[in-house]
Amino acid sequence: MRGSSQRIAFALYSLLLGVSFAHAEPVNVVKNAGFELPLQEGSWYLNPSLAGSGQVLQSSIGRHGGRRSLRVIPNDGNRITAVGGNFGLSQVLPEVYRNQSLHFGGWMAAEGGTMAVLRVVAVSTTGAIYFRELRQPVQTRTPLYFHDVLDIPDDPNLFTVFISCSVIGTAGSAYFDDIFVTTERPADWPAATGEPDPGPDLQSFVEVDASKVIRRIPKEIYGSNVEWIWGGQGIIPPGSDHPDPTLVKLSKESGVSLLRFPAGFFSDFYHWRNGVGPRLGRPLVFAFPAAGTGFSSNDFGTDEALEFASAIGGELLITVNAVTGSVEEAADWIRYVNRDATRVRYWEVGNELYVNLSAFDPALGAVPPKDYAERYLQFAEAMRAADPSIKIGAILDFNYGLTTYRPFPDWAETVLKTAGPQIDFVSVHNAFAPVIGRDVNYPVRTVYSSMLAAPLMVQDSLRQLNGLILRHKGAESSTGIVVSEWGPLFEARPESRFIDHSKTLGSALYTAHVLKVLIEDRRVIAANAFKLVDRLPNGWIGERDGEFVTKAPLLALKMFTRHFGQTAVETTASSDVYSSRSIGWVDAAPVVPYLEPVSSLGDDGKLYVLMINKHFDRNMRANIRVKEFCPSGPARVWTLTGTAIDANTGTTIPEGFATQATDSYGGRFHEGGPDEVRITESELTLPVGLFDYTLPPHSVVSIVLDGVQGACADQTVDNPGAFETPAVP
Repeated sequence: MRGSSQRIAFALYSLLLGVSFAHAEPVNVVKNAGFELPLQEGSWYLNPSLAGSGQVLQSSIGRHGGRRSLRVIPNDGNRITAVGGNFGLSQVLPEVYRNQSLHFGGWMAAEGGTMAVLRVVAVSTTGAIYFRELRQPVQTRTPLYFHDVLDIPDDPNLFTVFISCSVIGTAGSAYFDDIFVTTERPADWPAATGEPDPGPDLQSFVEVDASKVIRRIPKEIYGSNVEWIWGGQGIIPPGSDHPDPTLVKLSKESGVSLLRFPAGFFSDFYHWRNGVGPRLGRPLVFAFPAAGTGFSSNDFGTDEALEFASAIGGELLITVNAVTGSVEEAADWIRYVNRDATRVRYWEVGNELYVNLSAFDPALGAVPPKDYAERYLQFAEAMRAADPSIKIGAILDFNYGLTTYRPFPDWAETVLKTAGPQIDFVSVHNAFAPVIGRDVNYPVRTVYSSMLAAPLMVQDSLRQLNGLILRHKGAESSTGIVVSEWGPLFEARPESRFIDHSKTLGSALYTAHVLKVLIEDRRVIAANAFKLVDRLPNGWIGERDGEFVTKAPLLALKMFTRHFGQTAVETTASSDVYSSRSIGWVDAAPVVPYLEPVSSLGDDGKLYVLMINKHFDRNMRANIRVKEFCPSGPARVWTLTGTAIDANTGTTIPEGFATQATDSYGGRFHEGGPDEVRITESELTLPVGLFDYTLPPHSVVSIVLDGVQGACADQTVDNPGAFETPAVP
């Protein structure tokens, strides 16, 4: 964690020095963009309703160019508004730019606990609002550069587009300078084009300190979801009494540990008694209650789920029905499962009750947080009475993404404040990406660049959640975090060009980075990918030629469960970076390292250094320094990679789905097969001198070092475990 902060700080400094408008600039439609003219003469205006919320001045501080910047000073009255954001100045743009992409950005600084916010908003007469915003939270008077894109739809009812410079906070100051809006891509943003970037090997520096333990890694982090419908999506084949042996084999080999059952949305309508007892006597029920169609058997019930978990060497996390179920039903379920011994330790009260479910049952809407908190307390009391040894979790609506819709922004705060003492762990679903939403013919690489930036936002979201738990439960709180649904997720509509991209090598890189984030967060005690098996796109096991096969994200999980250790140790790094634009739920990211490392000690005495190279085209030469571990002999190297960023193992989806997008530069999406994405093994003879390793493009590499803990006897640069990292300019 500390290494990530150091790396980002360095990258921000490098970005500050290296980014300029030396290239030919597109036409900037913002007037008085540098705030050199008097504000009243530059088309900037202050919403009268915000007039008492602060001051706006021209300043010599926070400048990027010229003599002046805009200084926005908030006071205690600064509160967010529906359209314009917080206190600040706005400017109406000369057109509505219907069906166009607006590139926007500028230089921002902040001090005194504020956050500078640059926002572009398009407003329709129908009430629809389309916006993107950039936030600069780093407390510095030296302005930093940010940019992003707002894709404006072809909405005939659009009537205005404006840009605002505003501030979040009630004290301090935010600064803005050289603001721009253009319909052309700025020349200094190659990452937004999706074009290839061949060139020399990238250079990076990695330091592993085996003496600085982060924590023992909970094996429950390597979990997944299994659904009860249609025989557990094939886990119980028709006419069989036991799990499919191929699914058992693939799941066990992949190291899947904690299965969440009955999984997601279906938990809100599941009644466990329908799935126990003689199979022929179990009722058929609607899989989708409001649809009136889609009957499913109850072949995959509680006992079958327990049998499957046991067969793969895992256990269950059960979500009780807190929507259409009762307190008594939940307590009886615990008594049924744990009647002889505690077979299930983790129990979760409800799924996503903050989501409006009226489309599936007209009588059900989103549950307000106060109502859920009170409902949770009732369930928890009865469930603990049934088995005091269990751990009970509450659901929190706590997500990353500035444009992610949250019907109850105060959900997490309210639930923790009301029910905190009775909460053993909180469940969140804040690690899906990129969730495109509206595809405007994005190039594959542009989408993937955004998705591969998202784990940094997941990391920050979990950090904020840690802070919220500490505020409500105190520094000594042992309340854990369970990320009970997560994974690469592009689209849910069959007509989308990206709906089946959650199976690709790029999605595996996203998976690997999120696992690094989960491992290094000490409060995360478990996680469940969504989902283990499905013939539709979301399953991490799918079908090829009628047989179940593993997809790339599950191979990424396997890199951690089979080729990584059990105790995380501190790892720091620096590498080249890129900046990504916002897409879907993922915000623009000004600093995204191409290299992400994580290290661990194994119970076998070995040191594991796992690294992710996110670059689509270039090798990454990593210079690796190992401290407090003395390597000996050759190292084993395990490499997950493939033929292209969109390569996949060739699983299929039902007919009727849209033709899927493929990378314009050597894409292999439609060439899927068993040799397109693989894990391979090799040997590395440690040279005399610098210990370095070159990662291929778009790859995950685990280097397994034999040796002993402690410093080598000869601490010289000739010792591969003790060389000096070259100075970073």
